[in-house]
Amino acid sequence: MSEQDQQRRTPVDQEDVVEVVRRHTPAGTSEVAEAIGIARTSANYHLEQLEDRGAVWSKKVGPTRIWVHPDVMAKPV
Repeated sequence: MSEQDQQRRTPVDQEDVVEVVRRHTPAGTSEVAEAIGIARTSANYHLEQLEDRGAVWSKKVGPTRIWVHPDVMAKPV
């Protein structure tokens, strides 16, 4: 089965994305995408929106962006 066939067929609830980040902090974009069943680009879109709202924060570690839930790890000042 191709990756597109395996992707979620229903709209993504951003609260599900927040919960996955909370459970997997620190989480990579691909890890979040896999847990939810969406493409990495879709996960990145939702994660960036959530970061704009302050629901998650991110940090670049080498070539990878990690996503963190603020209740699990406070954002450094």
